[in-house]
Amino acid sequence: MSSLLGKLEKALKGQAKSVSSTKDRRYRVTVDSENIVNGAKILFDDFKSRFMTATCVDEGLDFSILYHFDIGGEVVTLGTSIPKEDPRLQSISLAVPTAQWIEREITDLFGVKFEGHPQPEELIAAEGWAEETPPLQKPREGNIVPEYRGAIENVISTGAVVSLSSFTKRKRQEAGLAPTTITIEDEEGRDELHKILKRSKVDERAGFDWKKKKLRYK
Repeated sequence: MSSLLGKLEKALKGQAKSVSSTKDRRYRVTVDSENIVNGAKILFDDFKSRFMTATCVDEGLDFSILYHFDIGGEVVTLGTSIPKEDPRLQSISLAVPTAQWIEREITDLFGVKFEGHPQPEELIAAEGWAEETPPLQKPREGNIVPEYRGAIENVISTGAVVSLSSFTKRKRQEAGLAPTTITIEDEEGRDELHKILKRSKVDERAGFDWKKKKLRYK
């Protein structure tokens, strides 16, 4: 283990979800969004780092916000993820003043709102951008093709889906009954399946919202 990696793990214990070495002299610190300011303050104050820049990566359903610091010639990237449905993140600019300009640029280009920013005015946005989709923001889209989204949504939320025959569908329609699916009725079995889906991160890869019981992009 490198000397810096060990120091980062110790200093960020309780703040970081993970601390790793990505390649020679480069490190990645991942935090929950609510810990981004504390993480930046530790890197900037405790490690006497030099703030380099920040980048925003459009992941389809989420934005990855990455802050890059130089610590004695080694680069540490502090990153977090925020949902595109509500792209808000606490600004680190009060702890790291030199981050003000790049946060304003990310706002103009991607639409991310940095709360608590001391000067949130547009930096490079052309007239009329505020009324339009930010130029570098892609549509909110996941990796399930449209024709399978309904089935995948039902499989994750209810446990299973069995397609009804065309005869059964027609008879239900004639009887005035709503469309339905056949699902796992056993609550214990459904809970076990949900645990497996979460443990294997199938739900994350599909872009499933457990609170709404829906895909985030259907």
